[in-house]
Amino acid sequence: MPDTMKRYIFTVTATLLCCISILCAACCAVEVAAKVGAKAPDFSLSTIDGDTLTLSELRGQPVVLTFWNTQCGWCLYQMPFFQEAHEEIGQNVRIVAIDIGESGSLIREFADYFGFTFTFALDYYGSVSNAYNLMGTPTTVLIDSDGIIQVIKVGAYLNTGALLNDLNDLK
Repeated sequence: MPDTMKRYIFTVTATLLCCISILCAACCAVEVAAKVGAKAPDFSLSTIDGDTLTLSELRGQPVVLTFWNTQCGWCLYQMPFFQEAHEEIGQNVRIVAIDIGESGSLIREFADYFGFTFTFALDYYGSVSNAYNLMGTPTTVLIDSDGIIQVIKVGAYLNTGALLNDLNDLK
């Protein structure tokens, strides 16, 4: 192999390795905001009832955050399971459905039409979903009464029993 070809291969390989190193350093330097065992990132959002919901004010009781929107079929599929769980556990666990990017009037109409009585909050600009590093919807985050994330479930709950099993482990 000619020397010019060897230098070319070496230069390309070295450049690629430098780029990979820079990318790895950048990725490793980014702290994951929401992970199991970590304190849940605090936030304040408006609810469809016109109230302000602040996560830190719910400290002392377990909280379920489910991130969703009406364009997500699996999100819609699992909503009745959250309602059934809400009816079974009452106020022992606070269930909050956080809609990403849609209007309050649309979500109010949705909740009323289906008779959902748990809390709906509006993350219109996606700031809370970004703080929780969402990989997609639906994503459900279970937070214990001390504000520590116990479960992050990406994907839908397929039945009420599966949701209740996860909720039974919260304190």
